[in-house]
Amino acid sequence: MPSILRLLAIGDCNSSGKTPDANVPEELVKRLEADGIRCSLQNLGAAMNSSREGLAKAKAHSSPADILLLSFGLVDAWVTSIPMFYISYYPDNKLKRRTRKILKSLKKRLRHPRLTRWIPTGAVVRKKEFQENLEQTIQVLRQRNPQLKVVIWGAAPTDDDKRNRLLNEYNDILKTVAKADNGLYLDTTQSIAASPRDEMFDDAVHLSKPACEHVALALEPLIKQQIDHTPS
Repeated sequence: MPSILRLLAIGDCNSSGKTPDANVPEELVKRLEADGIRCSLQNLGAAMNSSREGLAKAKAHSSPADILLLSFGLVDAWVTSIPMFYISYYPDNKLKRRTRKILKSLKKRLRHPRLTRWIPTGAVVRKKEFQENLEQTIQVLRQRNPQLKVVIWGAAPTDDDKRNRLLNEYNDILKTVAKADNGLYLDTTQSIAASPRDEMFDDAVHLSKPACEHVALALEPLIKQQIDHTPS
């Protein structure tokens, strides 16, 4: 085991946390360090990030990591109007922010019932690209450390059953990628299922601090399992 376990988290809003004191990677580090495992953490998660931004961040990330903590899907599986028009959140600048605001306003208008028959809709990131983005993210980071181990945790359910059905399909892709890479996968839904939803979520999407603690508790043995196979 490395003297300091280098964790790299890449994901969406539930990796970054809605508030600074509520995110899964930080809670995980607290648990590991309480067990005597010294850690360093770089958390590249951010709100509104899809696997596209994740791949871009992996390419820009220069320091090697021992464990990649990966989680995407909430944005990727979001059904939007004219999905072929997308302005990434990373890297970002004033022009992109201004243009994105205009595009969001246009897409909102296109959701009018009279227009939906004529306007194409689809997931922000199609399933094939989603899987490719995840695989490339791992490949890029493994070039910096061939011994990199991967732990993937699925997207948590929203309060919309229709959205969740599609989200489950993206979680299946996460599970497939983890298995193909000899990584480990956590079913996030199961890790919070025993508690009432209003305790586990701050709103329709974002995990609460208690939920982050639950997920971290479930992730801890997976990290330890990967450490056992990580050369020092």
